[in-house]
Amino acid sequence: MLTIKMDSSQLKALMERFPQQNKAAMASALRSESYRLSQAYRAYASSHDFGPFAPMTIALRKGKGYGPLISRFTRYFVDPKKLVGFAGILSKDDINITSARFQPISRGISSSAKRLAAGYAITIDRAKQRKIAKRLQAKGLTKTGRASKAWGRKYGDYHLMVPRIGLHRVKPRPIAAIVMMKERSRSVRNLARLYAIKMQGGRWSKSWVAEWGNE
Repeated sequence: MLTIKMDSSQLKALMERFPQQNKAAMASALRSESYRLSQAYRAYASSHDFGPFAPMTIALRKGKGYGPLISRFTRYFVDPKKLVGFAGILSKDDINITSARFQPISRGISSSAKRLAAGYAITIDRAKQRKIAKRLQAKGLTKTGRASKAWGRKYGDYHLMVPRIGLHRVKPRPIAAIVMMKERSRSVRNLARLYAIKMQGGRWSKSWVAEWGNE
C-alpha cells in the first residue's frame, strides 16, 4: 500500500470525546496532521533507497534508488466533506479531485510505485538476457569502445551479471504501512489536541510539530 489514509472510523474515540464535533475544526486538524504524515512519509522514503530500480542487475541501477524518487512524489489531501485525510502517492485513482491546491501525480508513476511497494515476479528468457547483456556492455564501454577497467572492478564480468532464465521474485518495498504503524498513535493524539484547540477557538503555530515533538 502506498497511501496513508485516515478516516472518521479510526477516530471513533475522539468523536465520543467531542460529541459536538465541528467539521471545520476536524478538517483543519486533518489538514495539519496529513501534512505532518506526508513529511514523515517523505523523510522515511528518502532515507532508504530500498535497493536499486534494477534489482536483478545492480549495474543498471537508475538514480539513487526507489526511496528518494518516491519521496519527490509524496502528496497530502483532505476531503472536508467526508473528513478523510490522505498522505502518500496520490493519483487520480486515489483522489478524483484536481484543484489549484492539489495536483495528483500521474497514474503511470502511481502504478509503478505500487508495484514496487507490493513486490512482483519477473520471468527472464533468452531475449531478455540478450537485452540485459547488451545494456550492460554498452554501459561498461568507454568512448573508444573499450571495456572500462573501473566498471569491471566494481561490477565484474558482464555474463556473471545477467540473471538466469526462469522466474525471479522482487521483494516488496513498502513505505506507507511502515510509516502508519509507527505514527498511528501519535496521529490520534495530535488530532485530538488540534481538534480541541480549534473547538475552543484557539490557533496553533506552524511550528507545532517541532514544539510537540514525540510527546
